[in-house]
Amino acid sequence: MKQLIINADDFGLSPGVNQGIVEAYQAGGISNTTLMVNMPGFTDAVRLASLHPEMGVGLHFNLTYGRPVSDVRLVPSLVQKDGCFHSISEISSRERSEIEIELLAQWDRFIATGLYPTHLDAHHHLHQVYPEVYEAMARLAARENIPMRRLQ
Repeated sequence: MKQLIINADDFGLSPGVNQGIVEAYQAGGISNTTLMVNMPGFTDAVRLASLHPEMGVGLHFNLTYGRPVSDVRLVPSLVQKDGCFHSISEISSRERSEIEIELLAQWDRFIATGLYPTHLDAHHHLHQVYPEVYEAMARLAARENIPMRRLQ
């Protein structure tokens, strides 16, 4: 049996985005969402997720927008001088070990909410562009036995 999943990325980006995602879910337009744990609307998104426990919430790994969850001194190849992530257009080389550090920090922050992700994906589909991001996410998905979204 095939199943159609319609996912809304960027849950946690802002309260306005969060509200739009919940309204789309309530209207039947989406099946689930993926949460960005490093954005200003994170706490609001977690609150909304707890009010809608039937809505699936995955983890939307983010390495291109905002600030890392981990200490910037541990992930210098991922950030600019101001401590924010490089934008997608500015990405050059990233250290594999630093990618792992940040992804695990984002995983831990998600798990600390009491939620458990239904699946994994990445902002800007970064895991489809950079093999080192894909490999780190695939290891985590396998370890936790969680599906990882891929573009077809």
